Amino acid sequence: MVTIFKFTKSMTRIQFLHALSAFFLMRFFKHKRLREPTEDVLWSGYLAGYQYADGEEVEHLIAPGTQLELMRESGNPHDELAILVRYKGRKIGYIPRSVNQIPAALIESGYKLIARVQYIDSSSPKWQRAYISVLMKNKF
Repeated sequence: MVTIFKFTKSMTRIQFLHALSAFFLMRFFKHKRLREPTEDVLWSGYLAGYQYADGEEVEHLIAPGTQLELMRESGNPHDELAILVRYKGRKIGYIPRSVNQIPAALIESGYKLIARVQYIDSSSPKWQRAYISVLMKNKF
C-alpha cells in the first residue's frame, strides 16, 4: 500500500484534520465514475423566423431547458435545407440558413438531433427573443 499522507507529531490539529479528511475523501471518490456527456452541442444562437411563426403566442409557456422538436422541411421554397423548430407541434422558427447545412445532413443521415431553449427574452426585438442550442444525442 502506498502512503500518501505522513502524519507526524509536529502537525497542528488543523493540518491533521485536513489531511485526514482529504484521505477519506480520496478513498470515497476512488471508485466513483464520472458519467460521460450524453449530448454534444452543435450550435447555439437565435431562431430565424421567430417573429413570423407562433413563437410569441407560446413563449410564456417555454422555460430555459425546454426541449424543442427539430424537423427537416425539404419542401421549403426559401431554403432546401430548412430545419423547422417546433414546440408541442407549433412552429416557432427555423435554424438559420447560414448554419443549417451540417444539422440537415446529420438529420438526413439518421442522427437524432434535439434543441433546447437557453432563454427567451420577451423584451428583446422579435428576431432576437429565442436563443436555443442544437444538440446531438450520443450513444450512451
